[in-house]
Amino acid sequence: MIAATRVLQLPYEWAEMNLEQVQDQLLFSSKRITNHDADSEVIVKYQPQADKVHHTKETLSYWLTERYCFWMIRGHKIVKGPLTHESWTLSHVHLDLDKSIMPFVPQQYLKNNPISHYAKSMHAYLHPFEQHGIYKK
Repeated sequence: MIAATRVLQLPYEWAEMNLEQVQDQLLFSSKRITNHDADSEVIVKYQPQADKVHHTKETLSYWLTERYCFWMIRGHKIVKGPLTHESWTLSHVHLDLDKSIMPFVPQQYLKNNPISHYAKSMHAYLHPFEQHGIYKK
């Protein structure tokens, strides 16, 4: 995370996180430990399903997951961070969002279960950054 915040200048926050498996369910919890968001917490129970997600270029799941770069501003430069990975193998998941105290997410978005998918793992490779212009405020 230190590299992500210093090199990539991403807005990460320190958190205590825990993941445990109880029978066929996974329990994930995360609580921010930074001073300004110490009360931000999320607790989720989820159970991956056997059926796979229909994942083609025309689907929302494809659009949400098949990202091959990210963009950021460093000083006055617009920078592209290209990355590669294999196509995601996604499964449906039963999600139980137990508790959400996330001030940066409007509560209206947490009333219903959010769109969610499960993937066991993914390896991604970050490539050298590319400058793509000048940022002017």
